[in-house]
Amino acid sequence: MVTDWQLKELLTADKQNQLGVPKYSVSEEQGILDSRRLVGMINYNTDDKRLQVYQSGLGSTFDKTILSNHLFRDPTNIGITTPKQIVYDEYFVNTEGKMNTNIFVSMQYLQEVSIAGEIEIVVTDDVTPITETDTLASDGSPVKKYITYKVDTTSFNLDDVLRIQVKLTQVQIEFTEMRGI
Repeated sequence: MVTDWQLKELLTADKQNQLGVPKYSVSEEQGILDSRRLVGMINYNTDDKRLQVYQSGLGSTFDKTILSNHLFRDPTNIGITTPKQIVYDEYFVNTEGKMNTNIFVSMQYLQEVSIAGEIEIVVTDDVTPITETDTLASDGSPVKKYITYKVDTTSFNLDDVLRIQVKLTQVQIEFTEMRGI
């Protein structure tokens, strides 16, 4: 598995050197990652607050937006019926290079059978909330879905404390992760 210092080195390389020349090409970055992995393995880490790299297989390309800061991860099962409930209410400082561009909230969920549901992600500085809402239509045979919600956080000031809330109605969550770039 890729270790912390290798990821930091990779991210530093991606930011280019003092002359603005990239230190590594995309193929070299890919080679660095592949050399640290087993064939077909997905780099996955359940430790909190570490940089994460996700790839689906040896030699596959990755989106650099996925090389991001891990804020929070919870693998526990949560089932919510009605009314809408706040299941996560987390606070983070909006530091430069960590959360000041976008926040990604990824989750694996299962909708209640034959009932419409809703997933709402709210990011706020307790003055101006930014909301991402996903309204789920009634489904007689729902299946587990993995989805990532992207919330634009460029309007928030640096060093403000941001509050990330996940609100649910008629949805069961199996896994949640929050990341920022």
